[in-house]
Amino acid sequence: MNNNIIIIGAGGLASDMISYLENTSQLVKGILCDDKSDYDNLNSKINYLGEIDSYKININDSFIVAIGKNPDRLKVIENFETKGANFYTFTHPTAIICNNVEIGNGVIIGPYSTIGSNSRIDDGCFLNKYCSIGHDSIIEKNSIIYPFGLVGGKCHIKKNSTLSTRSSVLPGVFIGSDCLISAHCVVRKNVNNGTLYFSEKLSTKNKNF
Repeated sequence: MNNNIIIIGAGGLASDMISYLENTSQLVKGILCDDKSDYDNLNSKINYLGEIDSYKININDSFIVAIGKNPDRLKVIENFETKGANFYTFTHPTAIICNNVEIGNGVIIGPYSTIGSNSRIDDGCFLNKYCSIGHDSIIEKNSIIYPFGLVGGKCHIKKNSTLSTRSSVLPGVFIGSDCLISAHCVVRKNVNNGTLYFSEKLSTKNKNF
């Protein structure tokens, strides 16, 4: 059991993470967030440890970045990486992880998500509820998949990209880095780096990064 878990963030994802950890008997050392009122709204008995950037990292600390949106999530991860922070990897007990799956540091895999065999989920990725990753797929560092996101077999999602709620990537498709796939989209063809994707006929450069 890890008694030195620190949650960064105090929004809805942080609230969910507290529940997930409590249900698996993991103890949380404290919460970091910049707005004390956000922490107060959690109505949690977990200690408030102060603002994010002001925290002095202990060698035994393990951090969960409970921020569900880039670029905010990415900035915090990169900042704490430069400070030598350790990140906690969490897989919800209801998730299904098939054979020969590689899962990196600081990954969050939410309830009822499924990862197919021979896939790789790199450091800092966040898979929300009911996500599905097909066999032989690669999700690169710090990418996010929102609830009910579907990635087919043999897909490759490059770093820092986001698949919004109920978006689907068909088998074998390549998504470039720093992309944002809009909700309910079906991606049938490869997508270039830095694209904000609404449909095959409507896309533009992603200015979030």
